[in-house]
Amino acid sequence: MKFDFVTVNNPGRHPKKIILILFLAISALQTYTQDLIIPITGTYQKTPLKSFIADIESRYAVKFFYDEKSLDTLTVTSNFKQTPLQECLEQILDKRVIHYFISGNEIILYQGLMISELFPGGDISVYNAREIPSGKKISREDLDQIQYQIINIGTPGRNKSNTATLTGHLRNFESGEPVIGGNIYTSDKHAATNTDALGYYRINLPVGNHVLNFSSIGMEQVKRNINVYSDGMLDVDMLEKVDILEDAVIIGHGEGNVGQIHAGMERIDIITIKSIPTLLGEADIIKSVLTLPGVQTVGEGTSGFNVRGGDTDQNLILIDQAPVYYPSHFFGNFSAINSEIIEDATLYKGSIPVKYGGRISSVFEINTIEGNHEKISGSAGISPISLRLNIDGPLLSKKSTFIASFRSTYSNWILTKIKVPELYKSKAGFYDALVKLNLHLNDKNRLLISFYNSNDKFQLHSDTSYNYNNLIASLSLKHDFNPRLKSSSSLICSLFKYEISNRSSLDQSFSLTHNLNNIALIHDFDLFTSGKMKYGFGAAFNFFSINPGERNALNNSNITPVNSMNERAIEFGIYAGSEYNITGSLKLEGGIRISGLGSFDDGKKYIYAADLPYEMDNITDTIYNNRNRISKTYFRPEWRLSLNYSAGRNSSIKFSYNKTSQYIHMLSNTMAISPTDTWKLSDVYLLPETGNQISAGYFQNFLKNRVEASA
Repeated sequence: MKFDFVTVNNPGRHPKKIILILFLAISALQTYTQDLIIPITGTYQKTPLKSFIADIESRYAVKFFYDEKSLDTLTVTSNFKQTPLQECLEQILDKRVIHYFISGNEIILYQGLMISELFPGGDISVYNAREIPSGKKISREDLDQIQYQIINIGTPGRNKSNTATLTGHLRNFESGEPVIGGNIYTSDKHAATNTDALGYYRINLPVGNHVLNFSSIGMEQVKRNINVYSDGMLDVDMLEKVDILEDAVIIGHGEGNVGQIHAGMERIDIITIKSIPTLLGEADIIKSVLTLPGVQTVGEGTSGFNVRGGDTDQNLILIDQAPVYYPSHFFGNFSAINSEIIEDATLYKGSIPVKYGGRISSVFEINTIEGNHEKISGSAGISPISLRLNIDGPLLSKKSTFIASFRSTYSNWILTKIKVPELYKSKAGFYDALVKLNLHLNDKNRLLISFYNSNDKFQLHSDTSYNYNNLIASLSLKHDFNPRLKSSSSLICSLFKYEISNRSSLDQSFSLTHNLNNIALIHDFDLFTSGKMKYGFGAAFNFFSINPGERNALNNSNITPVNSMNERAIEFGIYAGSEYNITGSLKLEGGIRISGLGSFDDGKKYIYAADLPYEMDNITDTIYNNRNRISKTYFRPEWRLSLNYSAGRNSSIKFSYNKTSQYIHMLSNTMAISPTDTWKLSDVYLLPETGNQISAGYFQNFLKNRVEASA
């Protein structure tokens, strides 16, 4: 193959020519290597160099690129016997103005300045990203130099389409922890994506040269110059950003706010959480949500929040994909989740992804940190109300990690020191603990095991004590079938219970209890088929067993016991959706979720008098049934549609429509969430809730994305 080069003798005087040389040379590169192990045997006597090249190309799988005129007068006179091709070229071109560059099985011959001299340290910074060991630790200086390098992705000739899929892992350079919710986008913003809960990303790009940007709240922005041939991998390390915070501002989704397709999605990271004024030094992820638009508090000193007019029980709160039914400590003043172990959190209040179901107002997804891959580290702290201890680090190998966290209060001791009559006989205490293992089984499989427990117990100037508890255990397997298809399978158990008791009275001792058991099996798939299409599909099954409440007599008291049967039901959701990049400016995401509930019979059915309220006094008959029989079923289609039109580089117009269903409800005598609230399943008499939400907005970024505005 022949093409024209521009000869450059003084790079300072011909910058445009240098760029042309780099473009022509680098565009043909596949994999940079210092040795091309092809043994050459043959005798050449004043053979024209072009004839030598033709002979080599006909006998070996190599390809030369050169300017035909520059080789007209050059000949080869040598006797080669099993001589590596690189040594042959050294001999032939020695003391001549022709230089060479080897890239895989391709060789570039050119005149003038050597390409390697144009790069810092004389090292040509072009390589194939697949050759970078994912576990290799580089120096900070080398990390800074990568931004000046050109990275080849894939192999020339392997891609028969005009697009390729780039996958990789976004990590914190210091700790090796994944960067969750990081933004990845091209400089022209025609392609964009985000990292998942493990820091992995996938993005579809046209074949060719791109400048890929990586950003995340609290991290320094990173750029990579890439040349895409076919599917490939690129892992990227990011440095933490150190800022002096004077004012705390929560922003939605960083630079991806304009380009990302979901309207009403807000992302918060731990740096932002800690910058918000707190009560008694305790950072609170739940309270931080109240600073977001469309979110309101249900009252001072209470737990829960309202999103766009919804009730508190209409928000699905997830910690590492597991539902939490009471997310607060200490009368609702503190979050039940230790902020020190939170990586980030995302609130979906407009466009809810089709994979989520079960609530009609919002989804609040909280992700905990993965753990330090490099070394064992820890932190400890004490506030006026509590103390905390966290430790994390590598487990078995640097690819597997662990995290352990514990937090507790010493408020009982404080209450004994406060000489206020209203606080006599008062006690208040809580604790929470989390253990999480992230096990790297192999390059295609990761296993996550986590355990979480929180407990509160308080007694306020009386003999009656209140005790409530959250208990969560989860097992999740992440599997990559290939660069285009991945899956996530999770088994989750989430329990909540409370007890109100009085054990000091001789004849009036009692215990009131309520408990909720939720076992979930979730299976999700993500499929990337082309540069414009992404599919998601899967299923979720939830088994509920709820005891509505019982009263027990303690210490032979005169209290009459009241027992109740557990309510049981299976909630299911099967979904499929896709994201389609119609043009560079228009993106569409749509999907359908078929949800439903099967309510089990409680063993007996009451017949009520016609046209009268469902009350005990109006029961006319009782029918006894098999408790394992499904007495009532519900089916609800849930539609999701999101549209993003890029009106400019820094602006976009978004539209979304959600139809959602909810099959579990909270019974409360207050507007706020209380630990004594009772959960109730839909059944023959209580219908599911259905929500329809339409959202539209205009998004504009200013000052290089440092200021975001929306309406």
